[in-house]
Amino acid sequence: MVHSAVLGLALVLLFGYSSADEVFGCGGFVKNVNSELDLSKVEVGLFTPQGSLKIKTECSPSNGYYFIPVYDKGSYVLKVIPPPGWSFEPEQVEIKFDGQTDVCSQGKDVNFLFKGFGITGRVEFRGMADTGARNVRVDLVAEDGSKIGQTITNGNGVFSFTPIKPGRYVVKVQHQKWHFEHPEYKVTVASGNTEIPAGSLVVSGFDVEGSVFSDGQPFANVGFLLYSAKDQKSLVKCSSDSVPSVANTGNKAYDSAPLCFTTPNKNTGNYLFPGVSRGKYLIRPHFSDSKIKFHIRPEAVELVVGNDGIRVKENFEVTGFSVSGRVLRSPNGASVANARVKLNGREIAVTGKDGSYTLENIQPATYTIQVQADDLQFKDHIVKVSLANPSLPDVLVSGFKVCGQVISKKAHRVAITKKASTMMVEVTSREGTGEWCTFLENGQYTVQVLTSDEEHASGIQFFPVTQTIEVNYSPVEGIVFSQLRAT
Repeated sequence: MVHSAVLGLALVLLFGYSSADEVFGCGGFVKNVNSELDLSKVEVGLFTPQGSLKIKTECSPSNGYYFIPVYDKGSYVLKVIPPPGWSFEPEQVEIKFDGQTDVCSQGKDVNFLFKGFGITGRVEFRGMADTGARNVRVDLVAEDGSKIGQTITNGNGVFSFTPIKPGRYVVKVQHQKWHFEHPEYKVTVASGNTEIPAGSLVVSGFDVEGSVFSDGQPFANVGFLLYSAKDQKSLVKCSSDSVPSVANTGNKAYDSAPLCFTTPNKNTGNYLFPGVSRGKYLIRPHFSDSKIKFHIRPEAVELVVGNDGIRVKENFEVTGFSVSGRVLRSPNGASVANARVKLNGREIAVTGKDGSYTLENIQPATYTIQVQADDLQFKDHIVKVSLANPSLPDVLVSGFKVCGQVISKKAHRVAITKKASTMMVEVTSREGTGEWCTFLENGQYTVQVLTSDEEHASGIQFFPVTQTIEVNYSPVEGIVFSQLRAT
């Protein structure tokens, strides 16, 4: 009643004044056709083309009538000013006020038709209710799954959809590098604006990305562990079941147990920790292959996560690697301890009790591996070691030392023939001692002393005529032949 009386008095005064001094104005109705609406909440304003407000007025609560006086000729914009989320058509009307030909000067109504209500809400950061999250994509989906609208949050994290007809909807939020505690919220629009409660749409964490390279190329044979600062409540979108139990021993400012583990993309070398909440963190590289030790710099990276995803500025770089191998008597057989290992002719390691050895901090290349050990023989191994194939094959014994003696002051030839094979080895005994040695692979052999035609004619022979021996992954000795002379 008060609004109506005031508006009526203003109109009487204005019309009286206008008839005498030719003062005009813009008027019309804010119309509502399909639903009940409190029109007293709606205003209409007169603006300059640059957006400056000249004057505004309330609408009549009973019929939506409004009137704004215009004293100066010129260009104006007439806008409806509703509560947030209410939608009208048109939203604004351009007026070129000349006192004669424009719609206002001719006394024609400029009407605004109500189209629907609005859904408004705000996306917040976890633990920071006063700070809105900007540039978050928000989708409005109907109950049947059809898409109604899409928008982006403003600098205060606020979003709105309008006009919206009464019904049930789902508001969904998403961001390329952000994660949410609850990515959607169900809402019902009835007979007015719907405001989503505070704390319903909260950003819980952000993507932390980085890269690892070797000689400028992406590298994938490494993982990364994320440690949280001590006494810090941290969230991360990682599965704790897949996190290796690797204690942080290098920086006491961070927890001992890791929060998350990830591996890089083999094509790009990029690694990702998703959904990391605000705070301080430490990233350490981790190698799961116990046979290979990569040399990588830096050893760790500290970082601070704020209200956005981050890319770690400092790339991890693999500078070399150490790789282990084994020396064995046979495939999966007994180890060879104290064997001397040479790399391209330079001795670099001695095998341990388990037959293992390590090549420290080498670069990708092709190497010749040579092994020497008492009473054993090995073939040279040419190995191409690369980051794509950072492993060494087992080095196996190729021959075991076999020794004997021909009891004679002269040197004699000894023939060794492998059973069921055409393989035959000849070795000459040493003059004076009669001793001889050679290296043989596994198998059964027949051994005999060869005599010349002259020796045979003079009746020289050896006992036994032949001997059968077996080489079974170990040296053989004590093969003795005694000289006999026929009488």
